[in-house]
Amino acid sequence: MCDDADAPREFPALPAEHPLQRMPMDAEHAHIWLNCPFAADCCALVGGRPFFLHAPYVTPHSEYFKAYFANGSMSHANRFMERLEDMPYPEVFPLVVEWMYTQREFSLALRATFATYRVASYLAMKPEFFDMWHQRFVEDWKESLDEAVFLEDALQARGIPSSVLLRIFTGAHERGVPIQGDAYLRVVLHWARHTGDLDEDAVSLFRERLSNELPKCTLLGLQREQRGRTEAFDLLVPPSAVLQLAGAMAHAEPLFACAVCKGRFHSRQDAAKVPCKETVNVHSDKTWVSNAGNTCCHNCTRPTFTAGCMTKVVPSKRRHDLVVEGKYKLRKLE
Repeated sequence: MCDDADAPREFPALPAEHPLQRMPMDAEHAHIWLNCPFAADCCALVGGRPFFLHAPYVTPHSEYFKAYFANGSMSHANRFMERLEDMPYPEVFPLVVEWMYTQREFSLALRATFATYRVASYLAMKPEFFDMWHQRFVEDWKESLDEAVFLEDALQARGIPSSVLLRIFTGAHERGVPIQGDAYLRVVLHWARHTGDLDEDAVSLFRERLSNELPKCTLLGLQREQRGRTEAFDLLVPPSAVLQLAGAMAHAEPLFACAVCKGRFHSRQDAAKVPCKETVNVHSDKTWVSNAGNTCCHNCTRPTFTAGCMTKVVPSKRRHDLVVEGKYKLRKLE
């Protein structure tokens, strides 16, 4: 171990016969040059880590690095080190760099898709990267139909334009796996959770779209999102549409169920109008008297004072034991 950690280090030069001296920077050798310090044109510091970059691999894909290397006003020493400490989600940067070198899609993490988009936007990646990103994300949704792919922290209005979200919705619809109903509501409200980042156009756009989407939602889905994303819910979900939906559901999705008779009711008042019933065990009405003097069931031949052999629904002597179907109720909206 070096005694003086702060002492400047000298990096050795490659001998003339070293293979890297003549190795071309092409697709075949990209994996060798990836983060290789020799012949690097830049050392980018991202998240406190150094990444050695080679212009032939990164400039064809990133407008940021294209402009960086074209800047003739910087000295070679100043240009060699570039600090990217304000980059969002720095842990994704090496994945994007690997793609620039190899164009291998599997190098990009599926569960960091929107973080990848944020890093790619920072680097001003060329349109072909975003086309690949979009297609890959929509295909992943088609295969998994897992809403969790949308619930990254990186999916938010600051950094992900509404146009990206709309393009995903359109792409999913074209592939026969539309994002709709509860899933649509959940994705939009997650994206809009920091309401201060929404502009007026986005608010107007998604108010209209959610108003049209609400008939496909369930009451429980509305309840969940209203409780979890209250601020975004209140901003984007029109109260009139919620009330209209709740009214329409009153005839199709009762709110209360009786634990005794299994009846389902729209309200406690409706339940009070209908007597509760319960299922009991009984014997047949047809009986006969045995030699021992017992009245016996014609069906099972046992005395009628034993447990019944059949079930029968009879009026209950108690009221309905009501439970709410769903954990939460929609609060009253003005």
